[in-house]
Parts: sequence; structure tokens; C-alpha cells
Amino acid sequence: MNTDKIIDIMEPDAQLTEEQLQQIQQDAALREGCEDLFMAAHQMSIMENKEAPDTEEELKKLHKRIGIEDSTDRNEGQRHYLKTTTIVKYLLAAAAVFIGAILILKKGKPAEGIILAEDTSRQEIRIETKDGKSIPVTTVLADNQSDKKLVMHETDESETYTVSVPYGQSLEITLSDSSKVFLHPGSKLEYPSRFDKDSREVHLKGEAYFIVAKNKEKPFIVRTERSQTIVYGTEFNVRSYNQSNETVTLIKGSVGVRSKEDRHPIQIVPGQQAAFCNDGVIRLSQVNIEPYTSWRDGYFYYDNEQLQDILINLGKYYNMSIECHYPELLKYHMRFIIPRNKDIHYVIEMINRMDKVHASIQGNTILVNP
Repeated sequence: MNTDKIIDIMEPDAQLTEEQLQQIQQDAALREGCEDLFMAAHQMSIMENKEAPDTEEELKKLHKRIGIEDSTDRNEGQRHYLKTTTIVKYLLAAAAVFIGAILILKKGKPAEGIILAEDTSRQEIRIETKDGKSIPVTTVLADNQSDKKLVMHETDESETYTVSVPYGQSLEITLSDSSKVFLHPGSKLEYPSRFDKDSREVHLKGEAYFIVAKNKEKPFIVRTERSQTIVYGTEFNVRSYNQSNETVTLIKGSVGVRSKEDRHPIQIVPGQQAAFCNDGVIRLSQVNIEPYTSWRDGYFYYDNEQLQDILINLGKYYNMSIECHYPELLKYHMRFIIPRNKDIHYVIEMINRMDKVHASIQGNTILVNP
């Protein structure tokens, strides 16, 4: 959505289109900016009074907050200045989209019916250096016939890379020490072209399954926003998305896990999962490891899981929107195993065979009905 067009939406009586509404749902950074802005404009009072915000008044508050004088009677030069100032562009876009979205959400589809929105950004695996330079990516089909495969070779010069895997794709990457990482859709991994003398350290955002090459002299460390996992050679899964509790699940061997605030790691054993909860507590539990090893081997494995969790997982893997306006359906529990190299039509057929819900595909959206 072009920023100039967004600013034009600020004009009186303008409303947001369905396409623009989808963008706010898909862009986490934009959504967070909108939420922050609207909190400053006293969100609750506006919503409770059921009144549309005064657009010009909100703009005045916004301009005051970022240090720009404003006038209700803006001339063309002022409008041009606003449109060509990068940071102001972003904030104006956030204001316009969020204010318009309030009206759409009231009049259109209920927000709770949209479970997941597809990612319409560039859908390709990317590798970038720390200074933002893009590195060409050459992949082949992995042995599990489901993931793309990338092998990194050690170089003489040390460089830090970040590989980004978009929704709709997954990647098996072999690091320079021969450790393997199975990256889920929507994940990022930061790693060096060669590890230093004392340790092997990577940074993860999203979810990945690790098979770490043994080296008792150099621990392998996985860092996330909340935690640190320390191993010497083992298999484990790390899930670290912003919107949910973080988990580390051990498949083989032994690992130590700790939060950023803890000095000493907690040891977990195979079949245990450590959950880093929002209250700061690390909770241990016994779990079924089949879903994690099945993913590694190229299968979806759902064992008595809620339909909502299954749909979100499938939506990310196939990069599709999920829509359901019957919340009670999402609580159903299902168990099935499907190869990940099957297309989405096959998966939907398998879900429908269970006779609990009726799922269908319209465009790039999976609709779930009774």
C-alpha cells in the first residue's frame, strides 16, 4: 500500500478497503505502531463511546509528539514535507490505517474470525550480512523431500549471516561445523561463517530443530529473545515466537537451559520440555517428541491437538490465511499424520474426512465452517 495513498485516506469520510485491512493484520511492525499510537489517543474511551476519532485532532497529537508544527489548513508544501519525511511517513501510515480499521472492524467481519493472515511480502529465502548485503542463495531439495537444503562451508574470513525463511517455505541448513538446523516457516537464524575457538553460537527467532555436531571442547549455544540453550552434541527443538511462550524440547542427549536473568542453567532430559513463561518462570513437563522428529523427517504430526493450533501451523507452512467465525469449532482435537510435501488440497481433504468441520479453500484463504 503506497504511503501517499495512505495519507489521502486521512481525508474526511475516507474508509479503509478490505485489502488495506489485511495489510495491517499481516504487518506486525505496522500493527504495533498502530497500537502504540492509538493507546496514546486514549483507545478505551474512544471504543467505549463508539465514536470515530477526529482525524485532524489525532494528526495534531501525532505531530506534537514527533516535534512538527501542524495546522488544520495545511498547504501543498507542508503536505509534500510530510510525505517525504521517512519517519513521519511511517507514523502517518500507522495513524491512517488504524483509524480506518476501527470503522471496518465494526461494520465488517468480526476480528476473531481471522485466525491468521497470509504474508504478502517477498516470498523467498534470503541471506544477508551484518551490514545488510544480500548473499545469493542456491538450494536443493532436502533428503526428507519437503524442505529446501542449504550447505554453508567454512571461510577464511569471519562473517555474520542472517538467513530468513518466509511463510510458505522451510529450510534445512548445514552450518560450517556440520551441525544441521531445520528452520520452520517465518523463522530467522543468525550464525557466523566460521565459529570462534571457544564456542559455537547462533541466534534464533522463530522455530528450529537442531542436530548439533559433537564437540566437547566447544559448546553450541542457541540464543533467543528470552533464553539460552547450551549443548555439546544432541538433538532438540526451540520455539521462540513473539506471541507465545518459548519452549525448548529435548530429543536426545542433555542440554542446559536458562533465561537471560538466570546465572545457572537447568538440565533437561530427553522427552522433557522447558517452557519460558511470560511470568518469568521456567516450567518443565514431559511431552511427546513425535511431532518434532516427524517434522525433521518431512511429516506433519498432530496428536490430539486443537484445530486452531493445527490451522495456524498449516497456514504458516502453506502461507495461507485462515478464517473461521465459529470459535467452538476451533476447540476440536484431532490426530493425524501427513507428508509435508503434499499440497494443501490434500491436507484439507484429510481434515474433512474426520467429519468434525468442513474446510474449504477460496483463493488463498482456508475457510472453516460446521
